[in-house]
Amino acid sequence: MAKISDKRLCEVLEWTPHEGQKLVLQSNKRDVTIAAGVRWGKSQLAGYFAFKQLLADNQKIWVVSLSYDMAKKIFDYVIDFAGRYDKRMLKGLQNRPFPRLEVKEWNSWIECKSADNESSLMGEELDLAILDEASRMKPDIYNRFIAARLSSRRGKSIAISTPFGRNWFHQRYLQTKEAEDGVSFHFTSRENPHFPAEEWDRAARKLPRDIFQQEYEATFLADAAAVFRKVRECVGESYEEPKFGHRYSMGLDLAKFGDFTVITIVDKSTHKVVFWDRFTGIPYTLQKERIINAAKKYNNCPITIDAMNVG
Repeated sequence: MAKISDKRLCEVLEWTPHEGQKLVLQSNKRDVTIAAGVRWGKSQLAGYFAFKQLLADNQKIWVVSLSYDMAKKIFDYVIDFAGRYDKRMLKGLQNRPFPRLEVKEWNSWIECKSADNESSLMGEELDLAILDEASRMKPDIYNRFIAARLSSRRGKSIAISTPFGRNWFHQRYLQTKEAEDGVSFHFTSRENPHFPAEEWDRAARKLPRDIFQQEYEATFLADAAAVFRKVRECVGESYEEPKFGHRYSMGLDLAKFGDFTVITIVDKSTHKVVFWDRFTGIPYTLQKERIINAAKKYNNCPITIDAMNVG
């Protein structure tokens, strides 16, 4: 495929990026980190990056998120752009066992990946990896799996997320900000001109200050806005991978909106917390997948649910 400029491609797609998105598009760095508030337009921009990469010859692209369904959010933008560009591209669309679009005419493809399915993150060489909700991923997902996939083809990585404390995503933000081959961007929700001003004001009035700072102002807080704080200090230096023959138990506190679902898994022989996760604003269908994956990983451990929060 012949190269096409962003200006011309956006015209063909009938998509007008806002000023913040244009600023990111001007960058040509290998590692890009975007910390932005909710509804800024991260997913749409990532979908555009992925689609543009897909137009080149012999490209291999992953969209990695916390689950296949969440990765599909960006993938759906790619499908939309492909349909606008040339509907014949959609002949290579597959939905099972995971969303994938293959363009056989020039031997390029894009796939959705789940960060919870670590075995699926091995073996490929990549030209582009997009990490969605990167701040909620395990710290070693990029270092153990993604970086190695990109090295042989000198591939590009794009990590997008609202912040979640000063974790690995915060470290990456600082590193790419200073790196010669990297760049970091920070945007609040209201820097999207399509974000309603009244919604910003309403969230500022109604939400706890730390949640508003994190989710809308995209602030890297010393402690992520959470129900439980200082968790790592309570459970020790690090979590543990499951061990053969060990028995585990999961405690589950369910929530959907305005609160957090919290998963805690304990090794029954050592009484040590080996896994901890929390998330909010996710439909129960997606929460169920994430909870089941965690239980399966830790030797199909039993789950105890806080009955006070179950409708």
